[in-house]
Amino acid sequence: MASSSSFSSAGPWHDVAAAIAAARAEQDMTLDELYLEGDAAYDRGDYATALDRFVRGADAGDGRAMSRLANMYEDGVGVDVDFERSVEWDLKAVAAGFETSLINLGIKFRRAGSMRKARYWFERALDKGDGEAALELAKLYSVSDAEEATARRYLQSAAEAGRLSQASAEEIERLSKLELSQW
Repeated sequence: MASSSSFSSAGPWHDVAAAIAAARAEQDMTLDELYLEGDAAYDRGDYATALDRFVRGADAGDGRAMSRLANMYEDGVGVDVDFERSVEWDLKAVAAGFETSLINLGIKFRRAGSMRKARYWFERALDKGDGEAALELAKLYSVSDAEEATARRYLQSAAEAGRLSQASAEEIERLSKLELSQW
């Protein structure tokens, strides 16, 4: 028969068991749960938790999480700014089938001043039906009057494409009414 003193020591064991159960539950999170928790943590400014959830999701093959990690490294949110790691995570996201990272890579390289690489990624995104990529290509070609026909062709392609945000649709409408030099 157990003495009352042996029950008094059950408290710490109960805490350990609860911690193990919580850890197992966390390990069993689905990719969607990891992503949603990471997203919610990011939104409330808990970047350490967001980073943890996105890394865990990315390690399990979630392209959305890989893309979010790319954004965190590009912007320096919760981590140091690291362009190369940002590109690496977007490339992994593309390899995992997350097509949004195609346009993200185009934007990233345009910001870095590498127009040739930007055009490559925008064209790949456009090949996947991303209308936003056509708009970005139109803006890329708008810097030269010699490329006006190309810029306008991409702008028309963007207008006809699906997968556009409301802001992009409005921008297309606005740009289509302007002379190229006013873009």
